[in-house]
Amino acid sequence: MALKTHQSYQNQVALLKERGLSYVSHEQVLHVLKNIGYYRLSGYTYPLREPVTDARGRIASRLDFFQPNATFEHAVELYEFDQRLRLLLQDALEVIEVAFCAQVGYVLGRRSPDAHLKPSELDAEFCATKNRSGQPRHEDWVRRYEKLKKQARNEDYVKHHLNAYEDNFPIWVATEFMDFGSIVSLFEMMKKVDQIEIAQTFGLKNDQAGILHSWMLSLNDLRNRCAHNNRVWNRVSRLPRKPNTAMTTTEFHHFNELTESQHSNLYGVVAVVAYLVRNLDPKSLWPNRAKHEFESFGEVFGMTLENTMGFPAGWQNEALWQ
Repeated sequence: MALKTHQSYQNQVALLKERGLSYVSHEQVLHVLKNIGYYRLSGYTYPLREPVTDARGRIASRLDFFQPNATFEHAVELYEFDQRLRLLLQDALEVIEVAFCAQVGYVLGRRSPDAHLKPSELDAEFCATKNRSGQPRHEDWVRRYEKLKKQARNEDYVKHHLNAYEDNFPIWVATEFMDFGSIVSLFEMMKKVDQIEIAQTFGLKNDQAGILHSWMLSLNDLRNRCAHNNRVWNRVSRLPRKPNTAMTTTEFHHFNELTESQHSNLYGVVAVVAYLVRNLDPKSLWPNRAKHEFESFGEVFGMTLENTMGFPAGWQNEALWQ
């Protein structure tokens, strides 16, 4: 297909109106399009378009035209909620990321300051296995590590270590220039006993290291969306694995009762965020803040927490959010 032609802001407004999206103020629509952009806003106007259902009555696609009574203000309301949601999640994700990096640095550093570069201090057998690119995992990880170290060479703490210790960085320093994805990958290569020790810090009892790795992969995806201002609302997430209920505290047990759609939608991953924050800081007010923010969504053009974000009925009564 040929690329679509560029459209002026006035033409964009006219197109929305032609397709049946009403609005209160022409000037306000222009202001939003100039500051947000037509394409970014389309993630919030799309659910307002006429649905096309399949044989099972499920929405298979949507037409170009909008449903009766859909307004531009509905789309803006969705966008603004999503904006608040990203900021809320970033607060909690920072707490989790910093704690996870600190734990990896501490536990590995106890083995050896440069344990991250020694397969013998990690799970050597797993380090030697091939990743999706067909490369030995640890060798490929070290290449990424060296690239990140080079990118950080102008940081004061990096300059200090280069002057004092040449090119050697202990793991508790290296975590400062490693991105979260690299640290999650390093965790996967650690010895099982070390993984379990870290998992217990995050409220996962016994042999649940694989669950924590799954959760961190999901949170890394969510973190990247938030950091790049991508849509979080009404978007399928990377599935965080369900743990054995005996391995978590009671306020998380309802997580295992989520349906497939609830588990894969936003609720699945924000429940994980709340659980980890609560275990890192039992006095944290974040779960309660999150509850109030979620409840502020109410209903927008028939869309609710339950039918767009996978929240189960009665979620607000679960101990996780108290």
